[in-house]
Amino acid sequence: KDIRTLENKYNFDIPTVLYAVCPICNTLYHPEKSSRASSSPAYASSICSNRSPPASPPCGAQILDDNGRPFKYYEYYPFSDWFAKFVAQPGILQYADEFCKKVQQNPIPPADKLETSDGAIYRELKDHTGGCFVTDGGEEARFIFLLHSDFFNLEGTTGRKKHHSTGIVSLKCLNLPLEICDDPVNVYVPGFFRGRKEPDGVD
Repeated sequence: KDIRTLENKYNFDIPTVLYAVCPICNTLYHPEKSSRASSSPAYASSICSNRSPPASPPCGAQILDDNGRPFKYYEYYPFSDWFAKFVAQPGILQYADEFCKKVQQNPIPPADKLETSDGAIYRELKDHTGGCFVTDGGEEARFIFLLHSDFFNLEGTTGRKKHHSTGIVSLKCLNLPLEICDDPVNVYVPGFFRGRKEPDGVD
C-alpha cells in the first residue's frame, strides 16, 4: 500500500530522479538540474524530439500535460547513491575483499564449481591496464555485478486477448556469499515506471 515500505526493503530510501517518458516511443527526458530533487520537476521540452531511425522525422508526441507534468514517469534511483548505502552495510567490503583473495589464491579455476568465485571469467576479465580486473586492483575494492532482465505476464497467458507485460531489470553483486546475494537489500533495481493508476486496495 505504501511505496516507502518497498523502498526500505530494497535499500531505496535515496532521492530519485523523475524522468519524463514519451508515451509513444518511450524516450527518456531528464529534468532540469535545478529541479531534479523536486517532487514537481521541470523539463526543457514538452514535445518528443527522438528520431528512430536517425534519418526519420521527430516523434513529435506530447510528453507533458497542460500543467507541465509528464504523462508517463520513470523514477530512477541513482546507482552511486544506492552503492554508497550498499557498501556501508556491515561486512560488505570484507566480502568483496575475500572474493578477490579467493580468485588470487586459486589462479586456475577449480573443476568443481562450489562458489561463485570458482568461475573462470573472474580470472580472465581484464581491467583498463590489461591486468586482471579482480586480482590487480591494489588497494581498490573490486565488485562484480550480474545484470538480470526478465519480463512476464501477470495476468496469465491463456486466451488471445490483450495482456500487459511486467518486467524487472536488476543488478546482483556476485562478491557476496550465495546465501545473501539475493537478499532484496543487496539487489539494485535502477527504477520504476509509474503506472497509469493506483493498484487496487488490499484488505
